[in-house]
Order: sequence, then structure tokens, then C-alpha cells
Amino acid sequence: MDKKQVTATLEEIGDMLEIRGENPFKVQAYRKAARIVGALPQSLEELVESGELRSVKGIGAALAEKISTLVRTGELPFYEELKASLPAGLMEMLKIPGLGPKKVRRIHETLGIESV
Repeated sequence: MDKKQVTATLEEIGDMLEIRGENPFKVQAYRKAARIVGALPQSLEELVESGELRSVKGIGAALAEKISTLVRTGELPFYEELKASLPAGLMEMLKIPGLGPKKVRRIHETLGIESV
């Protein structure tokens, strides 16, 4: 998985966590990691293979492990579990201009709407 795909996956994890109402610090950690990974001047694959990903400021051990798994296998069980825990339509709702994770969560909780 390349840098762009990893960045998109981390952003999506942040959105899913926010929709689920998870700890805001955890949500921000994934979003920050997405920004950091996207801005890395060197190859993400090289950082993973050399084990230097953990030394990147803002990337903790748990996130480094998840990013490494994504780069090596193209899959992340945590991501798949999160995705399966939410109605698929909620993520589609994020594509509507003006709807972010907080609003999607509120719409889902108050009105029971699960898709567009």
C-alpha cells in the first residue's frame, strides 16, 4: 500500500472513530498520523522496512505497527472491524458537502438514518 492509500485509510479510521463517539484524542491521533504520513519526504516503505517509522515524531508505537501492517499487507484488521461495526451508508453520508463525522453521528443517533 502506498503513502496516499495509507493516508486515506488513516483519515477514514479517524472519521469512523468519531462517528462511533470514540475518545477525541484517539480520533485526533489518527488524523495527525495521516497528515504526518502524507507529508513525509521519504518513502513510507523504506521507513517501515528500516524500522524507523517509530522514530517519526507524532507516530507512536501502536500507530507505527498499524501503518507497518498496512504497508506490508495492504490490509488492517482494526480497519475492517471498524468498517463492519458501522452501517455502510454512514461513510457514504460523509461525501455530502457540509456533513462531517459529528453531524453524521448526530443524524444517525437522533433520526436513525443509516444511508442517503
